[in-house]
Amino acid sequence: MEILSINHPNIKLKLSNGEVMTLDFADFLNKTVPEPSNPYRAILETEKFKSAYVKDGKLVWDGVLELQMCGGDTMWMPAEFTEREVLRLPV
Repeated sequence: MEILSINHPNIKLKLSNGEVMTLDFADFLNKTVPEPSNPYRAILETEKFKSAYVKDGKLVWDGVLELQMCGGDTMWMPAEFTEREVLRLPV
């Protein structure tokens, strides 16, 4: 998978099979995690959205998921979506 362009809330992707698709990520999130309080929705913030990249075949946004450590420290984890998850967009 490769990012060809980012135009909030759309991402134009080249898939591993060579197919090019435009993913409306707001629509994707609305259908996969519809709860407004879901931490994945932070991806839709304009600056965060523009920071998307592909690593190991996954669409990635850094610093989206908050993880509380035992000692009270906070760690921020990336949100990752595989090509398979992107293609399985609910109808």
